[in-house]
Amino acid sequence: MASQRADGEFVALTTMTAGDMFGEIALLTKECVRTATTMSDKGCELLVIERVAFEDHLLKVDLLTRYIMSQFCRRIVSLTERVRDH
Repeated sequence: MASQRADGEFVALTTMTAGDMFGEIALLTKECVRTATTMSDKGCELLVIERVAFEDHLLKVDLLTRYIMSQFCRRIVSLTERVRDH
């Protein structure tokens, strides 16, 4: 996983392995914010979760938990933007 800085350079954030997931921040924010780019140097299998199906599932979670997850994601987005700018 990598994030692209303002100067166009990619900064490696992590290396993912089998069973890891990405895209959760985009699913958990109303703005569908992408915080990173994922690239693979090998073949991989992906499970795509449609936003509508995820949101239907999320409605079963209590309001406080959804609020905390939303705030947590906003902080991650903010921190990622700071990394991009430096």
